[in-house]
Amino acid sequence: MLGDGKTVRFLHVGEPEQTASYWFQSRASVTAEYSAQILNALFEPEKNGVMVSILLDDNSTQDVVAKLLALMQNSLGLQISSVNL
Repeated sequence: MLGDGKTVRFLHVGEPEQTASYWFQSRASVTAEYSAQILNALFEPEKNGVMVSILLDDNSTQDVVAKLLALMQNSLGLQISSVNL
């Protein structure tokens, strides 16, 4: 969970080990739950959004990564809000 209460998933992948993160984002919500995204697509189309996936190939601290991801979520939220879907 990021400092603003939004959830993302973290994974360790590859050799050498790298960190990956993903979440789903729409105008109405941010979630890392795949099942929630499926249900939103079926029953709440206004919450249907995009999947964001990021692979980080350096050893940044958790605080730096959390700030980066929060900034990306905010920026993407502004972009999504400005588009007529």
